[in-house]
Amino acid sequence: MVVAVLLAAGLIGPFLLWDPRGFWRSAVEFQFVQPFREDAMSLLPGLVDVVGPLPDWFLSGPSLVLGLAVSTLVAWRTRPGPTAFALGVGLSLLVTVLLSKQAFTNYFGFIGAALLLAATTWQRDSPTASATAPGESARVPGEPWPEQDGQEVPSGGAPRGARGRPHDRGARDVLPDPAGSHPGGALDPGAGGPRSAPHAGQAHPG
Repeated sequence: MVVAVLLAAGLIGPFLLWDPRGFWRSAVEFQFVQPFREDAMSLLPGLVDVVGPLPDWFLSGPSLVLGLAVSTLVAWRTRPGPTAFALGVGLSLLVTVLLSKQAFTNYFGFIGAALLLAATTWQRDSPTASATAPGESARVPGEPWPEQDGQEVPSGGAPRGARGRPHDRGARDVLPDPAGSHPGGALDPGAGGPRSAPHAGQAHPG
């Protein structure tokens, strides 16, 4: 958050210090005083055809408010990361542009690129990943799962949850082999490890 604020200040600060009045008029005031365009690629021209002329406050206010609301909702309901950022940018701008009094093709090009980026990175950085279950260790995205109950989990693997299903799709666990499937023989529950199978002709003790 601090890095984002510093970056924004570094980009905007020089223009604001150079001409504060001109910056305010170009970046903020002009967005409210520019006229409504009937050829805008938004929903407002169609709405005007149905209900007639719209009040000035409706032409500028709802698009900004709803866009900010969508951005806040995405930030609140998703896990922070590159995918969540691209998703928030794409969805909030989409809502803003669809309700704007001026909207053009290049606007949707940027929106489409943001949503495509979110879709591309979704599998590796899912913003809707569920929280860890009670008793499980949290994992930082991109890092291997920690060891649990003394079991070694390879990098990229995922320990099984309470219901025996991997948390990550396609992940495989390293778990004790069932009886008879261990290369060294069957598991001995009493000894806590594999028990060598008797060789042919060798009497089993006991």
